[in-house]
Amino acid sequence: MKKKIRYILEAALVYIFFTLFRILGFKLSSKLGGLIARSIGPKLKVNNVAINNLNLVMPELSQQERNKIINDMWDNLGRTAAELPNIPKINKYNYKDYITTTGEDYIIDAMKNNEQILFFSSHSANWEISSIIASLLGYEFAAIYRKANNPYVDKIIQNCRKNTYHEMMPKGKTGAKRIIEYLNSGRGLAILTDQKMNDGIDVDFFGIPAMTAPALAKFALKYKTIIIPSFTIRNGSKFEVLFYPPIDLKDKDALEIMTEANKFLEDRIRENPGQWMWVHKRWPESNSRKAVNTTKKTT
Repeated sequence: MKKKIRYILEAALVYIFFTLFRILGFKLSSKLGGLIARSIGPKLKVNNVAINNLNLVMPELSQQERNKIINDMWDNLGRTAAELPNIPKINKYNYKDYITTTGEDYIIDAMKNNEQILFFSSHSANWEISSIIASLLGYEFAAIYRKANNPYVDKIIQNCRKNTYHEMMPKGKTGAKRIIEYLNSGRGLAILTDQKMNDGIDVDFFGIPAMTAPALAKFALKYKTIIIPSFTIRNGSKFEVLFYPPIDLKDKDALEIMTEANKFLEDRIRENPGQWMWVHKRWPESNSRKAVNTTKKTT
């Protein structure tokens, strides 16, 4: 009963904030979300994970450069959360007010050839945005996501995504059966492949072995799909979405495919490091060291 009451109170708070953000609109809510996260984020314990990760994989950076990346990261995360309630407002008539695109012809060509598509990207910029474009192009696909611990909050979040994806499938055993059914029907999936998986495979990421989910590669090989990489770049409350040529899968196994996928994400993240979610516990080495928090808030 106590847990249920706590869940209800948490959901009520989320609902109030989401309602406020919807009233403010995309641009103002994005700015407010960034301001809140920049003020609070660097003070949280999880900020140490970001510090450790940067120290590990980008030791060549100066302290000032690391500070900027971490503050930019919190700004991006706050903006992304505040933008979520406004995602349903983006449609085929106004999307150009928010998004510019490159490479959408790869999706159009795949649809013309009746090819099944797996999209992959990372938790960079607002990671919901590229899926909006694929959906507006008319491709029917589902997304694999991590279900929120609070079921009431999860329902609020999924309601914001209902116009973007044909279906949302939770990670783990709950969604596994439905994912197989969906792929067997010939439809596609969108997968964020940058998070740690305890039961994954060791694949280099920023030159260091990291446990990586092989599902993207295994699905592609089993169902003879194509894999289209995508990446989103934030510019304030506007975005550039880039789709890239399908990965060549010929004569490659799952490890080789995931190595190429990780290298693609690494290269894109290095170009815009402040827009990636460095608070993932991505490398065991980074989380076994004591962090030295010298980040300072910037505006």
